[in-house]
Amino acid sequence: MDQFEVDRDKLNSKILQLEKDLAKEKKEHIFDVTQAERDKLQATEKLRREMLKQIKMTKASLLSLNDDQLQTTTRLTILQNTQLTIELEYQSKQTEQLLFKNSKMQQQIETLQRDITIHKEVESELAKRSHFCQKVIKRLRADVKELTDKLEGRAE
Repeated sequence: MDQFEVDRDKLNSKILQLEKDLAKEKKEHIFDVTQAERDKLQATEKLRREMLKQIKMTKASLLSLNDDQLQTTTRLTILQNTQLTIELEYQSKQTEQLLFKNSKMQQQIETLQRDITIHKEVESELAKRSHFCQKVIKRLRADVKELTDKLEGRAE
């Protein structure tokens, strides 16, 4: 009984430790997710600041150019921004498509694995049935031969 109580106390302490570990892991996971979101926001903010800085630099340089150069540079900048936007949208769509395809492939893999398992079970069952049927056929052939031998013995 004492050993049982000692084991129970050990198990209870182990359960408490595991619960503490689980809570710690949850906190770490939440922290990691929060950190990733924070990093994403910081990167977005940094990109925004850089874009604003670039816009200000472009504006300053454009003001120093004459009108012809201004129009050409403006068109070029607009074209580049448009191209970059299109490229970003394309990359985003490609990423989404790859994620979707990955999800579909995972589902297909799971389905195929289930099918393989079912087919193996069916194959095993059919092998058992085939073996049983072969035994029955062998026994019936022996019975037919025995009956044929008996009939031939009476006919003589």
